[in-house]
Amino acid sequence: MARSRTGSRGASGAGGLPGGKTLTANQIQFLEQIVENLSRTGVVDPARLYEPPDTRLNAMGVAGVFPDSDVVDRLIAVLEDVRQRAMV
Repeated sequence: MARSRTGSRGASGAGGLPGGKTLTANQIQFLEQIVENLSRTGVVDPARLYEPPDTRLNAMGVAGVFPDSDVVDRLIAVLEDVRQRAMV
């Protein structure tokens, strides 16, 4: 069974977007890039989200793709948590 773009918990699940907001095509593509990088390297430095190639979809990087700063903060927190767990 294929999972939806929002995962099995839906967009409002743990780590999801607040208020049940839906993702734009660019936001989905940006998140897919992060997942690909995590799969390849195990961790993603949050600072990298503001640099090429992550500025391909928007010159401002993650802040341009996700204009809601709370969403950016949550995404960065998840990446930092992944990094901490990888170091254990």
